[in-house]
Amino acid sequence: KLSGSVFGEASFNDVSFATGATFEETQFKGKASFSNIESKSKGTFEFTNVTADGPVTFDDASFTKSVDLSDTQFRADVTFRGAWFGKSNSLDRFDASNVSFGGRVSFAEAWFMQPARFNNIEVSETAQFEDVHFDSKSDFSGAEFDDSIQFRDATFRYTTDWSEAIVNGDADFSGVDWEATNRIGEPVKHTMTGMIIQGNANFSSLEQENDFLDLSEISVSGEQIH
Repeated sequence: KLSGSVFGEASFNDVSFATGATFEETQFKGKASFSNIESKSKGTFEFTNVTADGPVTFDDASFTKSVDLSDTQFRADVTFRGAWFGKSNSLDRFDASNVSFGGRVSFAEAWFMQPARFNNIEVSETAQFEDVHFDSKSDFSGAEFDDSIQFRDATFRYTTDWSEAIVNGDADFSGVDWEATNRIGEPVKHTMTGMIIQGNANFSSLEQENDFLDLSEISVSGEQIH
């Protein structure tokens, strides 16, 4: 348990947290690296109300239980490239609600078995989610992106909610697999009510005639590509 600690530069690379970890209200003044960590099945990985002034890396990290990043301030770049978010029971979830990302953020090639909450996040630079897999519900409602978002070749297997999200740059959803039913055959609904995209929006590969994603719910200021 490292709640309330203050670090300069910190490296936890390759560390195995057998009972989860608690970094609540921790401050990182310099670079912080958590690449290849394992957070195992006996506790939540808590990274709440953290202040990180330097870049933070969680590349190829593996989480078996819940991950809670809520209300954290990342003031530089953050990467979760290739991270794995497992699900040991129905209560497990990834929670990044109300997080402030002051630089670029990347979840490229990450895999979410547990529900993922990104509601009300603020991202100052590019958000990269290329080839990410959401195997449970995902929530981006109320999120605000000051730059472009990139979801090329992502997979949404369950319900996703983009209602009232704002993208002040381009939105690239080309090649996205929007599943119409979940793995047990129940219908899936992808909600984009009130979503605003100030730049161009690319939804190429999406069939225009479908009953699980209504693009008319979105306001796009630039070109909309199907």
